[in-house]
Amino acid sequence: MSGEEKDRPSEPAKHFDGKRAGVYDDLIRRVIPGYDVLHRLIRLQLHRKLGDEARILVVGAGTGMEIATLAPERPGWRFTAVDPAPEMLEAARLRLEGAGFAGRTEFHCGQVAGLPERPLYDAACLVLVMHFMPDDGAKGDLLGDIARRLAPGAPLILVDAHGEPGSPDLDHLMGVWRDWQLDAGIEEEDVDKGFRHIVRDIHFVSEGRLAGLLTEAGFTMPRPFFASLMFGAWIAGKG
Repeated sequence: MSGEEKDRPSEPAKHFDGKRAGVYDDLIRRVIPGYDVLHRLIRLQLHRKLGDEARILVVGAGTGMEIATLAPERPGWRFTAVDPAPEMLEAARLRLEGAGFAGRTEFHCGQVAGLPERPLYDAACLVLVMHFMPDDGAKGDLLGDIARRLAPGAPLILVDAHGEPGSPDLDHLMGVWRDWQLDAGIEEEDVDKGFRHIVRDIHFVSEGRLAGLLTEAGFTMPRPFFASLMFGAWIAGKG
């Protein structure tokens, strides 16, 4: 596949049009237990790993939550926000402009493969992105594209929905997750609609498979630092 072809908006972008971008920040907090705690932990993980000056690649930047969390305490950190959905990237731009961080951020509407491979980044975040991709080479290709743009030893933060498809454990967690959303005040019709989207568009793999994909792409064995139902977070290093 050529760089031009890989830089076209991917299928996941269709899930984040203008309407969804506008309600995303409120909805995601009600959908994912511990969403704000997760981002605090991402910040603290990277504070331990990086110095005062760093270039950070944020893949699937969405509405800019990762950058808005990471930027305040480290004025020497600079960011590249990558997202295939223009509405989400525009929401990120507006958010970061309002917070005063847009001047430290480059915005790229497209795929990681469309970015230059040099200069290398000091860290990368891949938060709630990879589960949209089938395990037919697409997951590995994305991790490889990120790895080629990272300096040796650079940390990668991966957050993903995971589980063994069809297993009793995943079925149980999905049931609890449905109850969580109803308990959070989301209308049953909307929860059911979301679950139809999960069945159609989310490509679960096991935690072991995630570790294998990371090591195949040139990362160290990932270390977990957050878990909430079927959502997990890991940190790995560029080998």
